[in-house]
Amino acid sequence: MSKGFREVLLLVWLALALEGCASDQVTSTPASESSVQPTAIPTFTPQPATPLIVPTITPTPIVVPPTETPTPTITPLPTSTPTRLPTITPTPTPTPRPTAALPTVSQGQYQEISVAQARNLKGYRTLLPTYLPTGFKLTRITYSQVTNSPVFSLVVVFENDQTQTFYLNIQYVPPQPTATATATPAERPLQTLPPVAPLATPTLPPLRAEPYPTAASGDFVQYAVRVRNTAGLLSYSNSFTSLSWSEASGSYALNGVISPDKALKVAASLS
Repeated sequence: MSKGFREVLLLVWLALALEGCASDQVTSTPASESSVQPTAIPTFTPQPATPLIVPTITPTPIVVPPTETPTPTITPLPTSTPTRLPTITPTPTPTPRPTAALPTVSQGQYQEISVAQARNLKGYRTLLPTYLPTGFKLTRITYSQVTNSPVFSLVVVFENDQTQTFYLNIQYVPPQPTATATATPAERPLQTLPPVAPLATPTLPPLRAEPYPTAASGDFVQYAVRVRNTAGLLSYSNSFTSLSWSEASGSYALNGVISPDKALKVAASLS
């Protein structure tokens, strides 16, 4: 487009604009002279706000699908092994133990005999006590003879109601006949032998008379004593007594649950 043409268009546009402004000034009427009343501005009345509805949230339950329960496995019960209960060994109680060992079967079995039989055993009269401690009594007498020998043994038992026991053991060896020596001529002359020194006498514990001291627990006391006009040996603890001696009527041993002084009294009453 040429420059001259543009200038023409600009002038036409300005003319049209001025014409429009002139028409507006002729037709416009002042506001004070118009008969139309102004419209009142409406008053704004605020409306109360509608409360918002609080949404209720309902939790959706979580459904866990059930798990299949496994079939229970049957476990066999263990086989019980029988357990042997421990053997309870009772505490041993002091029991009378004869000093002289009882003969075995090879020496002949013991058999029970009566007091009358004991008083006359092939001419042998058994000595029995006439004194016994209170509560004790003679309960039995047993007899045994060594096989193919004149030697025999007796065991006399004394008991009380409290199951206390003591024994009188007797062993008798009949005297052997003395052989008469027959003089024969000697082929050689006899020679005189040097004298033989006498055997040493065994040392006995000290001789003691009553009363006898009480033995401490676990101790065993010994004393040399005189029994029926012969030497004897008294041994005792706090629960057991042993008294032994020998005489022409036999070898004696008194053992059991008895005090030392009462054991001597029993031995002294033998008749």
